[in-house]
Amino acid sequence: METKLRLKAWMDSQGIDDEQLVARLREHHHHDCSHHTISAIKRGVRKPGLAIAVAIERETAGWDEGPILASDWTDLAKGAA
Repeated sequence: METKLRLKAWMDSQGIDDEQLVARLREHHHHDCSHHTISAIKRGVRKPGLAIAVAIERETAGWDEGPILASDWTDLAKGAA
């Protein structure tokens, strides 16, 4: 499954929207981003920077489907050389 779709699925499983994810990233990981950034990531318009990707990885660490790793957002995660 595409990483952006996994992020959507995780958010659905947690019952949170973009604003709530932004709040979690700020509170738990001291990373500041906007709901516009999260929306763009979920739509595939952009990929998260390293700091956001790591914060998402840490936030999703306990997910039954497995965490969304920071490396999942890279082309290397898809098997590209």
